Amino acid sequence: MSRVQQAPDNRDPIPTTEPARSRQARPLQAELDRLAEEFRQLESRHADRIAAAAREADESLGRSITERLNEEFDSKLETGVRMIREQMEERFETARSEWDTERKRLLAEIEDLGRLGDIGRLREETKVTEEALAKIAKDIESMVEDPNIKLSELMRRNSEQTELRAYLRGLHFRSTVEAP
Repeated sequence: MSRVQQAPDNRDPIPTTEPARSRQARPLQAELDRLAEEFRQLESRHADRIAAAAREADESLGRSITERLNEEFDSKLETGVRMIREQMEERFETARSEWDTERKRLLAEIEDLGRLGDIGRLREETKVTEEALAKIAKDIESMVEDPNIKLSELMRRNSEQTELRAYLRGLHFRSTVEAP
């Protein structure tokens, strides 16, 4: 390819030929273009592989995180269940201990009444027990209507009522046996 070069005195242009360097650059440029095209093709082929590898790594990381979180959740759940179980066992033991104490007290009173054998005292104890039983019945009735009362409290009061009824039956029996 020839180029036109302007003469220094602004006269007619002087035709020139391309320099030798330009002629050598053409095959290099073609080679560069070919290499660039191969690179683009190679990049395009591997882009899907890279994207698939990234998705797989993301999924693997997600599974790993999910497993770790599940393990932590299970551990915390087991700890919570263990704590609740321990608290419930403590409450049960406390309630059982209170019941045993009350039972022993009532048995001691029954024994005292049996030793005394006093009919007047039996009648007085019967009256006091009947009043206590009526009070507990009213308490239970009001507790049933109150949604804020704990079930354990209601059960405890119901247990007390049952014990007092049994105690009262014993008093009645005792008074009929010892009656003149």
